[in-house]
Amino acid sequence: MYMYIKKDSHQLVIGMPKLANWQAVNNITDKTKVDFIKYLDEDIPKTLVDLGAKIIPSSKPTMTLEELKRRAVIIFGEIDKKVNELETMIKDLEKERK
Repeated sequence: MYMYIKKDSHQLVIGMPKLANWQAVNNITDKTKVDFIKYLDEDIPKTLVDLGAKIIPSSKPTMTLEELKRRAVIIFGEIDKKVNELETMIKDLEKERK
């Protein structure tokens, strides 16, 4: 979920990708989890509307599952690379301490 105030306005914009995207990318198939994700994808926007929000459909095209998975692989690959770099830095620092 993200929020921002449009420049030169008093309008708060709240956006949230569907949790079903995470379900698809992470291959979540457990029925209890899938049902809960569906519930949240419906309940969160409903709750925001109950609080006074107005739903405006996204003007951006929806990504295909294949594109979403491709982007997730790239992002997770970048995260793994950074984690490896940090682990190397920690090991180097530990060696320097000795």
